[in-house]
Amino acid sequence: MKKTLLSLGALAVFVGILVIIRKPLPTAPIPGAPQSSGGSPASASTSPQPVAITWSPLDLTQTIFPGAGVVATASFSSNENLSAVVIDAAPSLGGVAAVSPANFPAIVAGQAYQLTLTLTAPPVLAQRSFGGTIHIRDAANTSTIYNKPLPVAIQVGWASVTNASSGISMALPLLGNTPPAVFDDAGSASSGTGFMLDIAAVNTSENTACSVARVFSLANPSRDDLRTWFEQNVDDAAGTLLASGAFQPEQLPNGPALVDAGPIPSNYEGAPVAQAYEMTSPGGPVYAITQAQDCQLTDFGYAPSSVPTILTLILGSVQ
Repeated sequence: MKKTLLSLGALAVFVGILVIIRKPLPTAPIPGAPQSSGGSPASASTSPQPVAITWSPLDLTQTIFPGAGVVATASFSSNENLSAVVIDAAPSLGGVAAVSPANFPAIVAGQAYQLTLTLTAPPVLAQRSFGGTIHIRDAANTSTIYNKPLPVAIQVGWASVTNASSGISMALPLLGNTPPAVFDDAGSASSGTGFMLDIAAVNTSENTACSVARVFSLANPSRDDLRTWFEQNVDDAAGTLLASGAFQPEQLPNGPALVDAGPIPSNYEGAPVAQAYEMTSPGGPVYAITQAQDCQLTDFGYAPSSVPTILTLILGSVQ
């Protein structure tokens, strides 16, 4: 009996030794290695650096005449290499901001990429504002927007200018850093036989002015309506401009107008035409507007395609 008990005791000691041998030894932490809070081994890799987009300029703010299109540029760079990206505007800028190019196949860290933004104000003589952002998205997952976007603010506005001789006021687009001016042709604005007003950009440092458009007040002694006056004073004997649809009726804020919808037919045999003709009061004088030859609206950043609309809306503001 004692021999059996001794054998069982020896077996217990042997099993205990095996348990001790199989138990893993604690691992000492490696100096400088990240430690996990939950007791499981921490990953030795570091988190990737967040993508950061830098813009130049930091934001884009423009005051735009109604109906005008303005071309602006902005550039961006990334602190990380990126695969294909797409560029888009926030929904709040829909219809007023277009971006080109709309995508890049890859972005190299630290390299500048230029965008062209065409900003267009609605063709309505109303002061409004639009705001939003231009985003850079991951092309493979467009829900991913890289920080930060480019803020864009568009103010629809104008300069209200009155010509002292004629008393005529009008809304004008901004032309450079100084307000535009309206000059008359040597006081003939008070003659009653018709006159011309020059819309000019003013360079105060050089004390010069450059005409960009001209508004004409044309006599209407027979007090005709606009269409009759146009047939007798502008269109040729065959009525080519109206018959072809080259000039279309349009209601401007201050009265009815006939507006150049183009193109002018090759068989037209009359004199050169203005962009638009309007009558602010029944049987009153007719106002017309043309672009001047000295300077062009495009010299001040306005898109060529928006020039006819700008001229027409200037005429629509005459009071």
